[in-house]
Amino acid sequence: LNVINAIFVNDAMESTRTDHDLRMQGELEETKLMLERLTDIFEKMEMESSDSCSGEISDEAFVEQVEREEMKMQFALLGLHYTDGVNFFRLLDIDANNSVGIDQFVMGCLRLKGGALLIDNNILLEDTKSLVLSTSRELTKAIDNLGKHLQSVQERLGEIDRDNQDKTCDRQSRRSSRRSQRLVS
Repeated sequence: LNVINAIFVNDAMESTRTDHDLRMQGELEETKLMLERLTDIFEKMEMESSDSCSGEISDEAFVEQVEREEMKMQFALLGLHYTDGVNFFRLLDIDANNSVGIDQFVMGCLRLKGGALLIDNNILLEDTKSLVLSTSRELTKAIDNLGKHLQSVQERLGEIDRDNQDKTCDRQSRRSSRRSQRLVS
């Protein structure tokens, strides 16, 4: 009975290992096919754009290309769904130079593969990052203004303190001179 169980477990483990290897091979082939399709799409977009032969596609040319129904269908067949070309471009343009090269395009699309939900989450992430940067700049300005006002208040307090010291010195000086006059008289 133990021998039969051992044979059964061994066969199950081998079949699992083979199944895992087959899945890995399938995913590798799917990724290779997707790389080829994305490269073809990029080259087609580059040829049809005014930036032809530069190796990059500008933001305007990209948005113009991906807003076409034919292009939306090609991306949908690859499992990439987007709501608008501008946000799609923003997610791919990681160096923020207003253009994407083939590497940025292909790697960005592979990163975003997984449906509209993932792209929408990435758009939210980008919007949040932009909001944080904007808030940070505004806070820095507010802190700078507060620092200037604080410095102005300190300067005024210093002037008031000097005026009070001068008045105190004047009073003491007058008292001393009165005493001196009394003593002399």
